[in-house]
Amino acid sequence: EGFVATGGEGLSLLESSFNAIEGADIAQAYLVGDPEDFIPGSIVEDDKETVGKVALPGTPYAKNIIGAVSVSSHLVMGTETASTTRVALLGRVPVRVSLLNGAIVKGDRITSSNIAGVGMRASRPGYIVGSALSSFDPRNGVGSCDGMDANLASSTLAMATSTEALSACQGSVIVNIDPGFDMGIGDIVQDIGEQ
Repeated sequence: EGFVATGGEGLSLLESSFNAIEGADIAQAYLVGDPEDFIPGSIVEDDKETVGKVALPGTPYAKNIIGAVSVSSHLVMGTETASTTRVALLGRVPVRVSLLNGAIVKGDRITSSNIAGVGMRASRPGYIVGSALSSFDPRNGVGSCDGMDANLASSTLAMATSTEALSACQGSVIVNIDPGFDMGIGDIVQDIGEQ
């Protein structure tokens, strides 16, 4: 009843002040090699050699994905130092992505790619960091390529077929963090209900 006033664009006051990522994840402090390499939104995996340490995966469908570098944690567990980073293990986080495996639409599963710490759309069963809650398709005006002039990005992507061109376009999508193995069959088999 106290939230019936409208706050622009016909949204209720509650809706217009809602921030989908502010304080929207639960994180743990993990050791890292060089903290400057762990950009907010980077996908991380458990370090294979050191307990309590994370690394940036650089292979598609990396087996040890545990989350993403937090942007705005509600709760951080563990001791934070100059050698740690906050890793979101649960919640909503903007995750760095590329177009390497095609445009990303809300609901797509996000996995690691061959670019360290950067995700892509999962199109087969494998390890994922979670599911997209927003879309990324700069070719069609949804999102933009970080660090690229919009006109250059648009013309580059319109003709892009090479891995190099598609990996150059990076942005972010909000992801519901839920790491693990996903049996979604993606593009492999069409659902019988779609026929």
